[in-house]
Amino acid sequence: MTRNETLLRLQKNRHVIDVRPQLVQVIGSICTVALFVGNICIYMRVQNNNSTTIDPRSYFNLHTDQGPLTLSQKLMEIKLDCSEIKSIYDLEKCYPNRLVRELGDSCLLVETWNDVQRCMTGRFTKEPLKHYQIHILGERNSGTKFVMRELQRCFPRFQFGVKVHRDFVRAKHFFQPIVAGDFKTNILIVVFRDPVEWVAAMREKPYHSPNHILKFENQSGAIVPLPWKEFVTRAWTTKRSEFDKKLVLEDRVKETMRGDICRERFAFHEVLPCRYDNTTSSIPDSRIRGFEPIYEMRRDGSGEPFDNILEMRSDKIVNLLLEMSMMMDLGGYMAVRYEDLLREGTKSLLTQVATMVGMDNVPEHCSASGPQANRIGRRKIPIELRQWVQTHSVTKTERLLGYLD
Repeated sequence: MTRNETLLRLQKNRHVIDVRPQLVQVIGSICTVALFVGNICIYMRVQNNNSTTIDPRSYFNLHTDQGPLTLSQKLMEIKLDCSEIKSIYDLEKCYPNRLVRELGDSCLLVETWNDVQRCMTGRFTKEPLKHYQIHILGERNSGTKFVMRELQRCFPRFQFGVKVHRDFVRAKHFFQPIVAGDFKTNILIVVFRDPVEWVAAMREKPYHSPNHILKFENQSGAIVPLPWKEFVTRAWTTKRSEFDKKLVLEDRVKETMRGDICRERFAFHEVLPCRYDNTTSSIPDSRIRGFEPIYEMRRDGSGEPFDNILEMRSDKIVNLLLEMSMMMDLGGYMAVRYEDLLREGTKSLLTQVATMVGMDNVPEHCSASGPQANRIGRRKIPIELRQWVQTHSVTKTERLLGYLD
């Protein structure tokens, strides 16, 4: 090989060697830009979440890899018998590492309605945020519509950075799953009603509980109630639908834990039926919306029904009053009694809500509804029904609401 040929080959090799660092540098620059853009996107997403309200139901879908933390799932996980939760102390025993709220030394005892108002009601964030969602929750026939109308009238949609609407992770009447996440823009207003008046109202209109109706009139769809004794003693359950039976035959029950198969994001063992297909009961078309069966089951993971409506009510009080206020990272919480609003008017309610969203006073256009004491106790309730409810109600949970003292 001549000297010139050797030099030419060396130059070619040198050219190849020189290009490699440049390529590495270019690739590195591209990766750096991509990482920077990615971080910017993440930052903007976080900032957006901090400045706007979040639909809590989205958390249920975002956490499907591990699933939302529901009471029944947690009980199965830790193998403890916590099915008899009736007080805040039971909650602390069963969920020692899950409570997100400490009540302080002045609230070591939370056993009465005054304790609940003093220790568990108010805004939980130190500084008011720009936007809030207010969610109205409560059992059927408890006055949730009345409360929602009052709040929506005084806080029009987003006019004051506040959106008032029903529902939370599930529809407003049902057990709410305990979902991990930041809910500081979410305020819960939970409405309760005297157990005697509530049971009597449920007997007349047992929404989503058609197995507790004697019959629907064929043409009008009017409800013919069950005799009161049969209503209060009949197990809080109905039959599985053909859709449910097919899930069992196809070994797909575990799939319902994702929350996208059964009604209201329930799992198979949490509700009857999982999905309604008109095979469990005959409901007139005009009544399906309000009376499609959604029977919530015991929350111990057993898949067994409540023995009666009062057992279901007691667990609902635990869920909406104790679990929601103590185990969810909320922006605020307030429990109200329907009778108090009728007896005293809604000024106190509106004032407390305004305080929770960071306002000095209620909006100028807002005028509270006055007392409507004439609406209390209008329903004719058989004395035997009244006595039965008073005797069979769960005292611990009712005392938290100031009932049956």
